[in-house]
Amino acid sequence: MSKFFLNLFENVPSANHLLDMEPKELAGHVLLSLENDDLIKPDELIGHRSMSNALYQKRDLSDVYPKELHDNVIFALMEAWQYLKSACFVATRPSSLSTIHSIYSSPVYFVTRLGKSIETFEDYKRLI
Repeated sequence: MSKFFLNLFENVPSANHLLDMEPKELAGHVLLSLENDDLIKPDELIGHRSMSNALYQKRDLSDVYPKELHDNVIFALMEAWQYLKSACFVATRPSSLSTIHSIYSSPVYFVTRLGKSIETFEDYKRLI
């Protein structure tokens, strides 16, 4: 199971805080929340099921990430994901490297060399 949301919740302590961020700023938190994995499937990673599983593990966050804001959080995270793609922090995994694309109906991504160079939010802010 991905720890994406658990990592994100550490850096963005509430849904309201997350929703106040511009996509470009939120994208840095998304990037830093990704695990070192060459098979990133955003449709599975950024979704209600994975967020609910993380909130189940961190029940103390249920009040600050209330259910009525979950849709808005998911939409904001996907906007941030689009920024990461357009700024070349993540890219589509080449289909010629494996059969992974035939297994999954949606694209599979990896963190680029630029994305891997980001170790802190300050590193990210210097590049944007």
